[in-house]
Amino acid sequence: MNIQQLRAVCEVARNGANVSAAARSLGQSQPAITKQIRQLEDELRMEIFERAGNRLLAVTQPGEAVIALARGIVSDVESLRALAGRVDARTVEPIVIATSHTQARYFLPPVIKTFSERHAGVPVVIRHGEPRQIAEWVMLGKATLAVTTEGEGLDDRIAAFPCQRFPRIVVVPPRHPLLRARPLTLAAMAPHPLVTYEASFSIRHRIVATFQKAGLTPRLVLSAIDSDVIKTCVEQGLGIAVLSAAVFDPARDLRLRAIPAGHLFEPSTTKVLVRRRRMLRGHELDLVRLCTPQTTARQIEQALRGS
Repeated sequence: MNIQQLRAVCEVARNGANVSAAARSLGQSQPAITKQIRQLEDELRMEIFERAGNRLLAVTQPGEAVIALARGIVSDVESLRALAGRVDARTVEPIVIATSHTQARYFLPPVIKTFSERHAGVPVVIRHGEPRQIAEWVMLGKATLAVTTEGEGLDDRIAAFPCQRFPRIVVVPPRHPLLRARPLTLAAMAPHPLVTYEASFSIRHRIVATFQKAGLTPRLVLSAIDSDVIKTCVEQGLGIAVLSAAVFDPARDLRLRAIPAGHLFEPSTTKVLVRRRRMLRGHELDLVRLCTPQTTARQIEQALRGS
């Protein structure tokens, strides 16, 4: 039994028994993944996956227990490697930040600038993804941390640290009728087409729920994963948008207007996600603290230990 075999079964299970997807994710060939699974099953004398011929179908009931233990072992091995890296300063691996386009564009640049000034020579990789992918990458050790506004339904093996709160605004083109609404109301917004985030983002559902709670149905006409794309669609007259105030810059967004909407919609909260039971190296801990300066290093480490 070895760590490669445990990683293989975990990744295949995560991809719904799809060996091809697991092979791509791990950077290995399909035959290598299949062989590792077979070797582990032979050693344990049990089938981890149900099969139809050579095709994997699903995880067996005994396999569920194996995979649960394997995930913990893989996580612990990564923590040990992180501890070794913390002790040996000569080992410098890239810091991988899983995040959305919006956070990469508006929240992270000043943080990374300060980090790079403090830790010259430590490479930083920004990996874009949808909310579900971002959390999975942290859970599987494919990202050092995640920066996101999403936080609902997180695995309890992930610790979330709040960074910053931003009020909501409604973004419209110049001379839009809503600019004359005093005060802005949901009833005034409802007749106008709404450009918003894709369904994988919880903010979309919260916006819709806010309208529905008031007995209104918003007119969703277009969705995207990037706030800059949404703003461009508003510029083109395709609709209005409810966004975080963090993504609006009057000096750059000259063809848009922002209407304060904090009285209508809850604010957005940027969070840092880190896998629990993970030993952060000194510079990794510093990056988390740069994102969430109100949290002490001790508080972070206690949360990662689960206390």
